[in-house]
Amino acid sequence: VYPELTADLSASDNLICPGTGTTLSVTSNGGFPDALLQYQWSNSLFPIDQNNVAPEVTTTYFVLVNDGCSDPALDSVVVEVLPPISNTVTTSDTLCFGSAGWAHAQVDQLGEYLISWGTNPIQFTDSVIAPAGSSHYLQITNVEQGCTYDTLVLIPNYSPLAALFSLNPNAECIAFDDNPISFIDLSQHGLYGTWDFGNGSIEPYDPGSNPSVNYDQPGTYPASLVIYNEGDCPDSAFVDVCILPPTPIFIPDVFSPNGDGNNDVLYVRGQGIIEMYFMLYDRWGEKVFETSDNSIGWNGEYRGKPMPSGVYVYYLSVTLNSGYREEIKGDITLVR
Repeated sequence: VYPELTADLSASDNLICPGTGTTLSVTSNGGFPDALLQYQWSNSLFPIDQNNVAPEVTTTYFVLVNDGCSDPALDSVVVEVLPPISNTVTTSDTLCFGSAGWAHAQVDQLGEYLISWGTNPIQFTDSVIAPAGSSHYLQITNVEQGCTYDTLVLIPNYSPLAALFSLNPNAECIAFDDNPISFIDLSQHGLYGTWDFGNGSIEPYDPGSNPSVNYDQPGTYPASLVIYNEGDCPDSAFVDVCILPPTPIFIPDVFSPNGDGNNDVLYVRGQGIIEMYFMLYDRWGEKVFETSDNSIGWNGEYRGKPMPSGVYVYYLSVTLNSGYREEIKGDITLVR
């Protein structure tokens, strides 16, 4: 008669914090020598001699060991789960993004607890001052039991606001002839506001619209945009609009060398030209015309052959008898 088969079930930790686990192990003695032991566990655990468990509540685990000869051996162990840390987190009201806000953590049960905030540096206090829109890691530790509770706390904020616009044409200084100027709205989360174009013209902000403004005098105009979001939070953007004086030089945008006697030749026009150099290139970069005499224009031919309709690029360097000097680059369209 073999010795009685016994089973001894134990846990690596019988008292655990919420969300943590423990290892259950069963050891056997006696019974049929060299038997291949079989294990039957409660809670649908694997039929092996060791299992890892993470119960959400206090649980009793059972295991039945069988060697195929002796009476099966039964043992149990209780894994006690400590109660969760009950706490309340309050924050400042919803504020404009970046404004000074706060968060406060309070433990709603007796005991000694350590509260820390994942700011830089870490703060060991129940309250923290932080910008609206920022999030911070909160950890509460039960000093006696070692259990912890952690979460991410967001300081509430209204939509982040960004006022931004650009000009079209987008140049440091814009030619007078390029009027009107388009204001391209690039703002984010603005619901209403005001455009001020710096020339006495003001109009309401319409999200996504791109207003156009005509500047009838050269100069520098301080244009601005002020916008607000759903929380009446403001943001603004400023650009100095530089408008150059009207140029005394004129080059047509389009000419049509079709022999109808109207706009058949492209000339550089201007009063008091004493020196100039004018060049034209096709779209492949080949020079098709040049002159240093404003009385000589381009008839739309190159090497005696008519050039096709299309866009041609020009460069002009000019000096007037008034001392005015300018270099101009642009394009013209040949239409047949």
